[in-house]
Amino acid sequence: MKVENHKINRILKALNNKLRREILLLLSTYGRLRYSEIMHKLNLSPESDSGWFAYHIKTLMDADLIKRGNGSYYLSRIGKKAVLLMEEIGKPEESISIKLFEGLARMTIVDEIKATWALLTFLFGVLFIGFYAEYASENLIFCLLGILSLIVSIVLYVSLAVSLKSIYCLPIFFNLYWIFMRPRRSKEISTIILSGCLSIFLFLRPLKLNDF
Repeated sequence: MKVENHKINRILKALNNKLRREILLLLSTYGRLRYSEIMHKLNLSPESDSGWFAYHIKTLMDADLIKRGNGSYYLSRIGKKAVLLMEEIGKPEESISIKLFEGLARMTIVDEIKATWALLTFLFGVLFIGFYAEYASENLIFCLLGILSLIVSIVLYVSLAVSLKSIYCLPIFFNLYWIFMRPRRSKEISTIILSGCLSIFLFLRPLKLNDF
């Protein structure tokens, strides 16, 4: 724990300087830059500013925020995370991305099941209505199942928005990308697999072969 605290203190110290933050942002933009290229882009003089600029570079390297290879500097894994954090902090509190992450942070396992079932019922609704219109226009069961599925999907999405206290999260739940924005991926994947199998069983079990 002491080692982790020492590492965090070095990172915070490195970030507590405008020039060092600008160096990180430059490397985030350009990928790799040589020592002289960084100085040039920061409008620093190699003659008068080289000494204290070297100190800032060393501070960033000691904090493991940047690395050096093949004569150029680039962001480390921690450095990339630090840049993302700075960008998020710099955004207005009312920005959609902030609200999105806040909503995802509130998700419980119940919300995850809602999100999964909302997407599945939406897809089933579209498929059933499409199948009814294309192949089984005389059999109303597909149309009714499609309408019922869409209604259930809407109810689940509304319930999810109320639970997360944000409507900004809803668009991301029309696909499975939200799984990769959550820390406990194994649980989400298991939830989706189980919910998918259960939904297929519940939807297809009442149907008979002669319905097709």
